[in-house]
Amino acid sequence: MDVAFTLGLGAGLLIAAAVLAIMSAKNAWKYDERQRIARGEASAWALKLIVAANIAGILAQLLDLISTMTLLYLLTGAMIAAAALFAGICIYRDAWLAINERPRDVAFALAVAFLSNLALGFLEIGCIGALVSFFNFSVAAMLLSIAVNWYIKRRLDRRADDEEPSA
Repeated sequence: MDVAFTLGLGAGLLIAAAVLAIMSAKNAWKYDERQRIARGEASAWALKLIVAANIAGILAQLLDLISTMTLLYLLTGAMIAAAALFAGICIYRDAWLAINERPRDVAFALAVAFLSNLALGFLEIGCIGALVSFFNFSVAAMLLSIAVNWYIKRRLDRRADDEEPSA
């Protein structure tokens, strides 16, 4: 792995950790009880998916059905799928956004993260290796699925609001 890439990755992770620490310290995200329950259930389903993928991957590896590289792809894909599952459950149970969170900010962050991962995936195809490109393309696909699900949920909510009889 290239030294510049490693340093860039480390710097990016440190910046992300610092931003999350600052936001958590300010108690930026506030969820009501119903949202907390829904997010807990979504976390449980995501964890079940990761555990199932790990068990399947380890058994397949022990039985010599897949290579170590295939196992890495499987586990990487499972983690990304678990994050998408968590987000999807939260979106449809109205637990995606915090009470004090602005949808426009979240949409902007999703768009930036999607475009960044898509661009990095194309840039890394020949440079670093297939696993990193697979990771970036998979994260981009996950972010796109989150955005599409969020859009569908918002449309369904608007349609339900329009169909409610006004008293």
